[in-house]
Amino acid sequence: MAEGAKPAVSVGSVPLEGEERGMAIGGLVVASKNGSVYHFPWCGGASQINPANKVWFASEKAAKDAGYSPSKSCKGLGAE
Repeated sequence: MAEGAKPAVSVGSVPLEGEERGMAIGGLVVASKNGSVYHFPWCGGASQINPANKVWFASEKAAKDAGYSPSKSCKGLGAE
């Protein structure tokens, strides 16, 4: 090996830790069975919803069609 050269690094596998996020959970937006607004999964309001009460929607349109409104505290919602 040449002076100052670093050996190649390879990663065989990386363990997945923590909670899944985004579409992998169940949809693009989430709402509470008991609430009236929907959130992106990464917004603070979504983390306050009891997992047993979460309702997932594939789109904002689907959430609106179900009677939910976009959360005002979650940037980017309602732009659809």
